[in-house]
Amino acid sequence: MVVASAAPKLSLQCEAIAADTTTIRSLDWDRSRFDIEFGLRNGTTYNAFLVRGERTALIDTSHAKFRDTWIPLLKEQIDPSAIDVLIVSHTEPDHSGLIGDLIDLNPEIEIVGSKVALQFLQDQVHRPFKSCAVKSGQELDLGTNPDSGIQHRFEFLSAPNLHWPDTIFSFDHGTGILYTCDAFGLHYCSDDVFDADPGAIAPDFRFYYDCLMGPNARSVLQALKRMDGLPEINSIAVGHGPLLRHHLSHWISDYREWSGQRSKGESYAAVCYLSQYGFSDRISQAIAHGIGKADAQVQLVDLRATDPQELTALIGDAKAVVVPTWPAEPEPDLQASIGTLLAALHPRRHHVVHHPVGVVRDVLERVRRFDDAVVAVARAVVAHALHRARVEERDALVGARVDAVKGDRRLGHVLQLLPQADAFEARLTSAPARETRPRWTRVTARRITPSVRRPRR
Repeated sequence: MVVASAAPKLSLQCEAIAADTTTIRSLDWDRSRFDIEFGLRNGTTYNAFLVRGERTALIDTSHAKFRDTWIPLLKEQIDPSAIDVLIVSHTEPDHSGLIGDLIDLNPEIEIVGSKVALQFLQDQVHRPFKSCAVKSGQELDLGTNPDSGIQHRFEFLSAPNLHWPDTIFSFDHGTGILYTCDAFGLHYCSDDVFDADPGAIAPDFRFYYDCLMGPNARSVLQALKRMDGLPEINSIAVGHGPLLRHHLSHWISDYREWSGQRSKGESYAAVCYLSQYGFSDRISQAIAHGIGKADAQVQLVDLRATDPQELTALIGDAKAVVVPTWPAEPEPDLQASIGTLLAALHPRRHHVVHHPVGVVRDVLERVRRFDDAVVAVARAVVAHALHRARVEERDALVGARVDAVKGDRRLGHVLQLLPQADAFEARLTSAPARETRPRWTRVTARRITPSVRRPRR
């Protein structure tokens, strides 16, 4: 006898949280996994927010699984065509799954987000849309609500790597609410809109931090510095779990303490990448994962999204820097980031360059700018990335996307790979798709001083 599995429990919650401000919470009671490796004990929620000034803004949407109930509930609150602005905190599908539906209902809506978020969104919704890219310090004024007399002026803070490269925070000066999406969140599903019982949610709050925010502890500290420059924050409206209000100082203090502990006195490698450029994202994540497996600290840095001040700090303090080759003719913003990167590199520290797209072309001309660069893409690293990617990409990419620049005496460096790297790659690429995750094989690089020919006498 075949027994049909019970349908997952899904529900919606709509409540006012401040003047002119409403939350629409999508409660996913039975979700047990998140981001593949992230086990959940208490389900999760996907929180969106509606703010009414003279104009109206919606902050984030929901998971596509809520389409049949979330859209009707939104229509009960407001005519979608009356929403002027959609603020996209970041584009992970659990927060952006219904943006395409919203554009269909209101083609004139303006979507506000980081430049990277808008690029990601173009590949997700496959529809034209109006947009406005923002970064730290820029503002959006919704005007004054005629009933409450409160002006809702939003200030944006760039928060890359928390935990996606496209993340922004949005602070409403009218209500003192900071909208952070994933940061400060937790996977905990309950009917409590706010953090009424801190003891009940504290373990999930810590587990969430350890899994998603802790690996980017230095980015957390940079975000906290930006938050310190804001007026008093009375609530943090998170994208997952209960909103933080009653014990706000406690939660912020936890993030500050935990991130400080992870960062203090620890040598780390900065792994840079270019979002939406070849396989840079996946390869860089695999490199970072491998560094972590070697019990070393690592920090992912998106060269497109990280602002100059944070980029300088992350690169300047790193003991090793991994950099992808960039397009031959980068756009102005990326060119500025490259200049900041080059200026921050320390000449006596280890630097590695990998090539994320196609075969190596004019790579030597690009990497000669580095006075002290080890030029390499490790086959074991890329094989690991391919294991985490779709199976059908393996044969097309192993070898074709893995190139190393060797023997250039003018650079004075040569790649040294562990002997088992090739064997590891061969075993992985021939393994069936159901094989469990392979153990990481460490790849090392060492500098070799080139021989210098004595001048003839």
